Amino acid sequence: MKTPIIILIVSTVLFFIVTLLTAIFAIGAENATVIIVSVFVIAFLVEAVAVLFSILNIVKNIKTRIEYVNANLLDIENGKFRTAKEYNSDKLVGKNMKKLSSTMVELDNKMYAYSIEKYKLDYILNNIKQGVVTLDYDSKITICNKWLKKILDKNDDIVGKSITDFITDESFIEDINSILNTKKDAKIDKEYNGRVLTLRFYYLNNIGIEFMVIITDNTYEKKSEDIRNEFLFNASYELNKPIKNLLDCSESTLSKQNCTEKDLKLCLKKMTDYATNIQAILSDTAKLARIDVKNDPDDICINKLSSIVDEVKSRYLKEIKDKNLTCTMDGDAEITASKTYLAELFDNLYSNAILYNKQNGTVKINVTQDAQEIKVALTDTGIGIDKKHQPRIFERFYVVDSARTDNTGSTGLGLAIVKHLCNNLNAKVKFQSELGLGTTFTISFKK
Repeated sequence: MKTPIIILIVSTVLFFIVTLLTAIFAIGAENATVIIVSVFVIAFLVEAVAVLFSILNIVKNIKTRIEYVNANLLDIENGKFRTAKEYNSDKLVGKNMKKLSSTMVELDNKMYAYSIEKYKLDYILNNIKQGVVTLDYDSKITICNKWLKKILDKNDDIVGKSITDFITDESFIEDINSILNTKKDAKIDKEYNGRVLTLRFYYLNNIGIEFMVIITDNTYEKKSEDIRNEFLFNASYELNKPIKNLLDCSESTLSKQNCTEKDLKLCLKKMTDYATNIQAILSDTAKLARIDVKNDPDDICINKLSSIVDEVKSRYLKEIKDKNLTCTMDGDAEITASKTYLAELFDNLYSNAILYNKQNGTVKINVTQDAQEIKVALTDTGIGIDKKHQPRIFERFYVVDSARTDNTGSTGLGLAIVKHLCNNLNAKVKFQSELGLGTTFTISFKK
């Protein structure tokens, strides 16, 4: 900016010098006035051009500086803090730009550190398996995580709204408002929208936050507890029957005054059958409990289905021979999974197909596959399942009729084990059955 000012000063000084010298030398000369006026006009025009040039230069420099400052301010507004350059053509502007640049870099570093901390906080909040929400003094949501939205079944932004805006249960709303009015820590348990929730309110009264609320979804735990209680009840009931029969048999034999060897042998045989039934129930119960734990098995490998089936079939050769059953297998496939789980799965299905089959019946396994899955269909020509019983056959301890259970020694846990094994193997089980015609179980394994 100095150059235009220097030019303007020099041109002005030269203008006066030239005009003065012309006046001095033109004295006494003919046409002195004309010469002086002519030189003055020429010098004035030159001076005018110099002044105009200087003004344009000054305006251009000012405009450039204003545009530069505006550009940097716009960068700040848009969150770009590292674009400022030093302006070296002017000490004042350059010095201020250097300060601005330094301030912008410092602000950028602070904003970056803040964004990192915010990311960490958001990451932690969104990976907590609980709903977390903070409320301001108007009971409006200021912070929430994705689990809260999941619990409330909301996908849109809920910040700035009241938590009670998303609840339709009037008694629930009253409970929440009552706690917010007390200004104290509190806890409530509530069933809402099919979920079992625990809400813990923490009164903070700080940094614009009045309450922090932690919402825990206990639905799975409650259902698991109910299932465990039902299972224990059913297990106790099922064990009570053979134990009672065993005791009755023993007491009946002991109460006989003239007990023959034949009576003793008959009693011992019955007691053995009842004890075997108890053992089977305990074994299946332990097996089901082990599957429920869902620990990753340590025997995952590539399994050839035909080898698994042959191994299972070899355990029931006597039963197959006694009923004169025809057992076949069409197709084969390889499945990468737990060998133990696969063996238990097909053992339960195969044993059922043999146990409830008719004399001279058949057991057929058909294996098909495509790019997505492997399907294994096991069909028997057994007694079939009545339609009224079909919705419940995968329930624990559910049996179609107790008379058949007593004859076959069934525990009522076989198909429940099949269902749980399929879940652990990421497979699906379906069945079709006609009373008196037979049953087909189809297992679909993902590749």
